[in-house]
Amino acid sequence: AFSFAHGSASRVARRARGSERSNAKLTVDVLHAAGALPAAAAAPEGDYKHAAPFDEALHQLNNATRPISEDDVVTLCALVRRLAMLAGDDADLWKALVLTVVRRRFHSRSPEARADAKSEAEDEAALGDGERLIFYVAFVVILHLLREDGHHGLAAKAASVLCSLAPLAGGSRDTCTLLELAAYDALQSTGLNQQRAAHGHAAALAAAAIAFSSD
Repeated sequence: AFSFAHGSASRVARRARGSERSNAKLTVDVLHAAGALPAAAAAPEGDYKHAAPFDEALHQLNNATRPISEDDVVTLCALVRRLAMLAGDDADLWKALVLTVVRRRFHSRSPEARADAKSEAEDEAALGDGERLIFYVAFVVILHLLREDGHHGLAAKAASVLCSLAPLAGGSRDTCTLLELAAYDALQSTGLNQQRAAHGHAAALAAAAIAFSSD
């Protein structure tokens, strides 16, 4: 399983948060545990299409720093979940959420950027941040929302769009990571991860092969 170590987070952010936190191992298990938690603050009562709360939360996501600890991941998951709650059944708000997540992932070295680069002087502000962990966290939260409400068509569409854009925004690495995150979610929802903990990897793998094999 992949693991997210400290990565290449901003030196300024590292100093501000403390070097003791930079070695946190942000594994698949950690991401999914955080993604399952409820939002820190409930969505306001009334009309979810009111733009101000959503715009404020979206601004926070657009300016969020790269998570470097489990606490950071929990905070980010809560923010994404809150945005989804505020978006409700509004397709335009979901589109804004997905576009923000993709922009945070997209960067000047992504496959699509390299293919479309006009010149070395291209505006860096339009190229995004290359924040892969924010991209992955958003996907995990959406997976959990789908498990909680399997009929949420907009969440399903958002997950589909993130998967389809992963090769362009982050290349094969992102594609493989989203597959791993989705596979873990499927194993978790069927209890096979718990079986692995109780009976070992081999037994769980055999059970998963039987459970997911076609007739």
